[in-house]
Amino acid sequence: MSTKSKSTDNYAMPINDAKNAGTTIEQVRREKLELLIQQYGSVTSVAFKLGHNTPAQVSQWRNAAVDSKTGKPRTISNASARLIESRFGKPLGWMDNSESGRHQPSGKVMTIQEIMGSLNHLLGNLRLDARKSVGGLLAVYIEDPRHGEQIANAIETIIKKASKKQDPP
Repeated sequence: MSTKSKSTDNYAMPINDAKNAGTTIEQVRREKLELLIQQYGSVTSVAFKLGHNTPAQVSQWRNAAVDSKTGKPRTISNASARLIESRFGKPLGWMDNSESGRHQPSGKVMTIQEIMGSLNHLLGNLRLDARKSVGGLLAVYIEDPRHGEQIANAIETIIKKASKKQDPP
């Protein structure tokens, strides 16, 4: 699989692994969105939980509506997938994995800017001590990625706990 990014100045990280087969990540994300719509009763309910004033964006994702500017179907971006997971209390990566845990590589990559944007979205409102804890765990993962799932679970726990606490005035 190519890890070529949009800009040659950006590093990129594959978001799919080559051993998975079956459906694309876009299809998996739409399936997961559909599950949420069924669980919460409507597109509008999901949209409001995501902080949207209207259901338009969620409906466009659901139907893969064609973007009038690009002529391409609208997809759920990496940042939007992480937002959905966060707002609905789902584990990190839930939007990217089918129930079987398998999907077909689409050749898409995350640039460092997209990764940083996702992290900023997830961590931006957390207290400094929680952000430092997450940073420490990310450093451990960089040194030894074999324990990625356990590290992801620990980060998820930190984010959930810290999100429940309010910063002192």
